[in-house]
Amino acid sequence: MKRIIFWAVLLSPAFVVLFFIFAFISDGLQLNKIDHDGIKISLERYLQTKEPTTFPPPEALSAADAAHANVYVFGESSVVLTDKLTFSHYLEKNLNEAGPDAKVTNFGIPGIDSYSIKKRVSQALQFAPAKPKVLLLYYGHNDYNVAYDNIINIVYDGSFNIFLKIGNYISGGKFNFPEQKFVFNSEKFGELYWYARFRRPVFLNLAQKAGLFKVDNVRYDGYNEMILAHFKKNTEEILLMAREAGIPVILVTPIGNLHAKPYGAIEIVDKNYKQGLSAKDYKESHNLLMKARDNEVFTGDIRAKTPLNDYLRSLHNGTNVFVFDLEKDFTEEKFAFDESNFMDYFHFNDKAHQKIAGYLAGKIMSDPKLSRSLAPDKRPAR
Repeated sequence: MKRIIFWAVLLSPAFVVLFFIFAFISDGLQLNKIDHDGIKISLERYLQTKEPTTFPPPEALSAADAAHANVYVFGESSVVLTDKLTFSHYLEKNLNEAGPDAKVTNFGIPGIDSYSIKKRVSQALQFAPAKPKVLLLYYGHNDYNVAYDNIINIVYDGSFNIFLKIGNYISGGKFNFPEQKFVFNSEKFGELYWYARFRRPVFLNLAQKAGLFKVDNVRYDGYNEMILAHFKKNTEEILLMAREAGIPVILVTPIGNLHAKPYGAIEIVDKNYKQGLSAKDYKESHNLLMKARDNEVFTGDIRAKTPLNDYLRSLHNGTNVFVFDLEKDFTEEKFAFDESNFMDYFHFNDKAHQKIAGYLAGKIMSDPKLSRSLAPDKRPAR
């Protein structure tokens, strides 16, 4: 008996190691059994039947009245989260310094997508105390991000949980971009949820490198096309509402932190990401990092992809729809798409919010039609 106990104690570390190896291999192999046909059906049903979430109007709306040149800003968390002030605040300041007596009201809500933004635009046009002179929309990330969270990547939620629980305990719940857990004020998002959201992709990458499973990138291209089709539908309905109300719309192409690591098919994402970080030429680096971003699948926050921005660019007509190509214009001036301007994957820090506000104000005031739209209403002579 003593000999048995001796060998059991001596070999216990080996048994523990073998257990974890077996658990990792088992989880990795299970990934090959994911039902992509079922995901496709679920995603299409979700996109077709999704109902918008209704939120109260912003408190600042009470200050909007016909005496001001009202600009209503709509978007997701990117327009409301910052480490200081948002670009809406700075935009109002910049516009007022340029001439118009502007009041910029921020209708942004963290976590919403184009479905809820469309609803907020509709409510604002119907019930706001003052008709806006201009609508400005900055959105797109969450149409991918929310759909991936709720339908696509939920099938991976059971993988590598034992490793994530241990890692969460050992690290004290530390993960990249810990501010994320404050984005949504919901009790269902606990510490392990946030840790797993940003650390599970690492294990998915390791499983790919170990040859346990392969990401079918073509499948995800198809999911992205489905998501974009519904984003287009919602955007076109927003533009129709604005056109019927006689209000010009500014659409801004969304941007993100290209240096924040993406996760997906390693032969595409990892390769382009690593080459993009090491490339010395700005344009070459930017293009490689964009390709990595466009193919991300497992990233904690899925960023807006090139086809979405290309679609937004196609909507500019210079009459009632104005596209401010933030991505293109900032790229041309060699903007740093990294942590010096972003708090995480796509939320701006104060420095970037100020820069974007200056960019938007300059574009508005330099366009004759938009600048005229902010001019005071002509009052009849008495």
